[in-house]
Amino acid sequence: MTRYSFTLEDGAYVAPEDATEEFASKRAAIDHAKLVAKDLAQSHAAEDKLRVVVRDEAGKEVGSIPVIFDLR
Repeated sequence: MTRYSFTLEDGAYVAPEDATEEFASKRAAIDHAKLVAKDLAQSHAAEDKLRVVVRDEAGKEVGSIPVIFDLR
């Protein structure tokens, strides 16, 4: 299993590694980031331009999920 870190960014560095977890694949880590982004969309102001960035153990970005706010 590979350890992945998840950070919350807004175009600039925002937060240190909020979470570090092990996943069987890069796809599983990115799927987890999608769930995190969905949860964040319900708890932040719509004008925020946030994304959840996934990095592998070497610190290489392997995915980025935008936080999309439901403005209904």
